[in-house]
Amino acid sequence: MLPRFLGYAAPHLGSVDTVQRWESFHIDGRHSGAIFRDVTPERLLTRVAFPLDEDEAYLVESSIVRDGSSWQSLTFWQQWGDVNVSAQRGPHTELSMPGYGEFLLLESMIAQGQTRLDFEAIIDSAPVGPSATAWMELMGPDEIPSLDGRSERGHRIDVRIADAVTSSHWVKDSRIVASDWNGALSFLQKSVDDALLGVDQGLVAFLRGGRSALPA
Repeated sequence: MLPRFLGYAAPHLGSVDTVQRWESFHIDGRHSGAIFRDVTPERLLTRVAFPLDEDEAYLVESSIVRDGSSWQSLTFWQQWGDVNVSAQRGPHTELSMPGYGEFLLLESMIAQGQTRLDFEAIIDSAPVGPSATAWMELMGPDEIPSLDGRSERGHRIDVRIADAVTSSHWVKDSRIVASDWNGALSFLQKSVDDALLGVDQGLVAFLRGGRSALPA
């Protein structure tokens, strides 16, 4: 079970109408992008945007139709590499999950007080391909990453795919408040404005409106 340190039990995501999360995204300490998640009992919509260089950006939009704590179908678009795929869960088991659906598993793990959750990882851009053995594990108390020098402790959950750590997430008061994406960091923000502060306006338009907001 997760320690009492985590505070109140988070509600299962299926019990709420809509949950929206905005996270600031930081590369080398610079606030350069954001992550937007819109969660309903029926689906999880995720948008990610940050610059790759002066002329190119990383833009992703993922929509996962949910089946309880698992998934039914996926629509995944990525500007870099011109990826646009749709797939049903098909041959994959109920324990499987595309990469951008890992957030649902993390929230379920926290809500149920689990210390480990095993699943089958699916590559979003190749969802009909083979899955990989993966798990999430509570690593215990740890200092939460900070950009302003504040010292605050939470509990860290590591995600491992094929025995390699692919991301780490810090939980405080039953919420994911910070994440490490192999060096890049994201932080839960209290407002949309805080998440988008200083972000390029073209990226902001995509984060708010999706692909329809992009220039033709």
